[in-house]
Amino acid sequence: MANLIVVCGPQAVGKMVVAESLRDKLKYMLNVK
Repeated sequence: MANLIVVCGPQAVGKMVVAESLRDKLKYMLNVK
């Protein structure tokens, strides 16, 4: 995992963070319903 971050650079990390936050929002919405 750390190797991927080093190779891909900050852009990939940013995309991962966005994807994780979106996933958390979806989980939250599903739990609320």
